[in-house]
Amino acid sequence: MSPQQRRDRSIAVIGVACRLPNADSPDEFWNLLDAGGSAVRELPADRLDRDLYFDSRTGQKCTTYSSLGGVIPDRPLDLSLIPHPDELRDADPCHQIFADLFPHRQDP
Repeated sequence: MSPQQRRDRSIAVIGVACRLPNADSPDEFWNLLDAGGSAVRELPADRLDRDLYFDSRTGQKCTTYSSLGGVIPDRPLDLSLIPHPDELRDADPCHQIFADLFPHRQDP
């Protein structure tokens, strides 16, 4: 790849925010990693119907053999921080999380 091609593919980081299991900010995530922590836990019953989807035998169709995962806890969306809250009331939860993160970003 030529230097010009590398420049054409450059990106600019203008802010960072995250909401991860056991970490609500980049600093909290770094502290979790730095301490050797893990956010992987037994999945709560409302996230995995063990009777329907869990089978400890690998290779079984339509099942999982792991009951572990990293889960972001449910929390209410703070509509007061969002410019157009009416558009998000019924939006997909992933979009709501993304919109909720924007006011909390850390600018470089």
